Amino acid sequence: MAKSPSFQFYASDFLTDTQSWDICEVGIYIRLLSNQWVNESLPKDLKRLSRIAGCDHEELKKAWVILGIKFLENEEGGLYNGKLEEVRAQQAAYREKQSLNGSMGGRPKKDKPKLNPEETQTKPKDNPNPNPNKSTSTSTSNKENIIKEFDLFWNKYPNKVAKEKCRGKFLVLPDSDRKKILETVEAFVRYSPFDGYHHPNPDTYLNQKRWQDPIPTEVLTQKPKGATDQSQNTNLFGP
Repeated sequence: MAKSPSFQFYASDFLTDTQSWDICEVGIYIRLLSNQWVNESLPKDLKRLSRIAGCDHEELKKAWVILGIKFLENEEGGLYNGKLEEVRAQQAAYREKQSLNGSMGGRPKKDKPKLNPEETQTKPKDNPNPNPNKSTSTSTSNKENIIKEFDLFWNKYPNKVAKEKCRGKFLVLPDSDRKKILETVEAFVRYSPFDGYHHPNPDTYLNQKRWQDPIPTEVLTQKPKGATDQSQNTNLFGP
């Protein structure tokens, strides 16, 4: 699938984040974000970054005191902005959904009801008291629940690397995958092939869909260390 040539620019968020910056810092930041969007990551070396940003090395070093906190290091040793990767993941999920709908011939057509000549055919009245905020409220509530699910996953996973990037990928997973992750993550972490230091980074875990890895039944049913009865276990999908 071809890469998207553009990304959403959230003007309010951008202005809030950069309101205390000077014009040089803002310009460098925009150049770096644009380069990351095209190449997916940035080099960690500041001399190379200065060429990408279109400024000299000393200017970038001075600006990096502020800009550096906006970028994280990935597994390959490159840099990325977490919010931008969250936007990329959301775009990819949307394109995949649209492609799937297209391959199925678009949205399925609703069957027209058969007319009954003995009944008066009248058009039902619109809801006299529509709630314009209902859809938005439901969507916001669902996103908050998914974020809580991500926090559960993050707290149970041992390698705390690239949290914002992982959150963006977790948000666009199907409900069934997120449920499977929360059901198996504890067993995955304590599975014997790992010694606690060689688990894949969480970004790799999500990219490779490692929640689908086969785990022995005895590991899945094994109580976490320190748990002695059901009252000490955490039910991820209940009170």
